Amino acid sequence: PVTKYVTPPSTLFLDPSKRTKQADRLPGRPKKPMSGYHLFCNDYRATMRKPGMNANQVSKLLSAEWNKLKEKKKATYREKHEKLKSEYQQNLKEYEAKLERFYIKHPEMRPPASGEADTGLFNKVVKLHSTMADRSP
Repeated sequence: PVTKYVTPPSTLFLDPSKRTKQADRLPGRPKKPMSGYHLFCNDYRATMRKPGMNANQVSKLLSAEWNKLKEKKKATYREKHEKLKSEYQQNLKEYEAKLERFYIKHPEMRPPASGEADTGLFNKVVKLHSTMADRSP
């Protein structure tokens, strides 16, 4: 059976600027690749961490090490990032093509275009709230 992707209820009535990107993310969509700096951090985090250190302290150490790193070594991490980025772009194209094929088969499932938000549920809640406010003593 085809099920409609629904935004979690906790984010339905938030200002769009306050909604998380994760809440709007469609299942199966490829994730963006990590930057060279984050790849470096993943490689060195375990060696930098010492007992009793919190995440903030570890991040500061990693940042200092990244800044000390020679440009040649940084370039290797940036190259890894570029490779991951090209893989991501290819996977994204495949995903979007697959999604488009799905929407062609099931046009009723296509979300509204940006700018024409589905305000039906929001309007119902506002109307319900106003009728409840009229009833309160």
